[in-house]
Amino acid sequence: MEVLTDKEIEEVLSTTWDGVLCLVDQDKPYCIPIAHVYHGGIYILFLKEGRKTRCAETNKNACYLVHCIIGNAYYSILVEGYLDRTNDETEVEVVLKKFYDDVFPKDPFFKEFRELDKFQQIMKICLGDSKVGLYKLVPQTVSGFKKHF
Repeated sequence: MEVLTDKEIEEVLSTTWDGVLCLVDQDKPYCIPIAHVYHGGIYILFLKEGRKTRCAETNKNACYLVHCIIGNAYYSILVEGYLDRTNDETEVEVVLKKFYDDVFPKDPFFKEFRELDKFQQIMKICLGDSKVGLYKLVPQTVSGFKKHF
């Protein structure tokens, strides 16, 4: 097993699009598979209110696990930190375009949002005052390893 360098971690996070987000729900862990975009950090899009938005509102602590096979190696990356809702219009626009290019065509959850005419609607959601929108996982610790098989 080899420990990943920062560059290797960034490469894996840039080329993958899904993982498991772990939140805190009162006194219990809550883990959900969810898509991400890497743009100098991990971004996650919450387009509907529910348990994850309630968790993010009451306790921002979170971790995100990416585990995948690339070539002949198994990779596992864990990012621990907290969620921060992004309200910067330029940042939201750039990251949302990456979601349209890299995630929406692959993730069945986003099927209803794939049409480009929905872009402005999603921008409005992300820049609004609700709990839904674009979140960045602000890392406090990042670790990763790979194992060749």
